Amino acid sequence: MQDRLDSRVTEPRPLLLCGFGAFPEVPDNPTERVIERLDRSGWTPQGGALSTHVAPVSWSRAYDSLVGAARQASACAVLLTGVAVKATRFRVELRAQNRANGKRPDVDGRTHSGARITRFGPSVARATAPAAGLLRALRDEGLEAETSSDAGDYLCNYALYRLLTEAFDHPSAPQVGFLHVPASATADEAERGMKAAATAFLKALAKPVAVAV
Repeated sequence: MQDRLDSRVTEPRPLLLCGFGAFPEVPDNPTERVIERLDRSGWTPQGGALSTHVAPVSWSRAYDSLVGAARQASACAVLLTGVAVKATRFRVELRAQNRANGKRPDVDGRTHSGARITRFGPSVARATAPAAGLLRALRDEGLEAETSSDAGDYLCNYALYRLLTEAFDHPSAPQVGFLHVPASATADEAERGMKAAATAFLKALAKPVAVAV
């Protein structure tokens, strides 16, 4: 017998779906609530392997928390999800920027020390997630969604930037994306949006495997 590639057979690839905890402006973060519900229900996208994590909205702790969770899950992809206070639509972020708000305190009551995340880092880091697929999945779910080139200057942008430029900046690194959930979304909409995005991400990751014929 000889091994050959059969496009009908795929192997599950692990995706880490992350939410964020509470912070001063949002004492009850909807992405954390969705992660908790998914954990209780044991939901996993068809054909995929899913791990979940909730990161603290902390300048000093968020990055290490996310990197540790990704490594523990042996993740091939990381989908961060956070709440956008002023947004009215789901937003698939296309990039992170080397900037940080030095006036907004985190959950620990601390502020960032400067206007840049890193002194010598690139000005922009592009997300590696399949943005078009995520956007299409959200719209197919009946949710208002758009792509965005501005992830803000708070912990969402900070976490995405550091993952892309520090932890996962090599060719074999996990793909990384960010989905912003509008604060106006209902609990049902937030869950549907996060499920749809995770499913689309895993679908894009599926690859043919060799089978004996």
